[in-house]
Amino acid sequence: MADTDNKEQSELDQDLENVEEVEEEETGEETKIKARQLTVQMMQNPQILAALQERLDGLVDTPTGYIESLPRVAKRRVNAFKNLQVKCAQIAAKFYEEVDDLERKSAVLYQPLVDK
Repeated sequence: MADTDNKEQSELDQDLENVEEVEEEETGEETKIKARQLTVQMMQNPQILAALQERLDGLVDTPTGYIESLPRVAKRRVNAFKNLQVKCAQIAAKFYEEVDDLERKSAVLYQPLVDK
């Protein structure tokens, strides 16, 4: 009989823990909903948006010192990646120039058909 009571008590304790977990999840969801609503309200306030923009404008081009704190090997790798990115941008620019040239040539070829 005592074993049955202990099992029932442990089951009740487990159920209580499950209920508490669900309640915590619900309050977490409620908090997220309230945070979203507050964010929407703030984004509709022009004064807050102006202050935020001002703050972000001040951060642009502000050195953080992170790159300078890296080891020499890492700095060289970062620099190499930057150079690769520049080369990729140059190749992409050349590609789009050639695409533009082809579009102009094909437009000339299609013009007689469009005129008909």
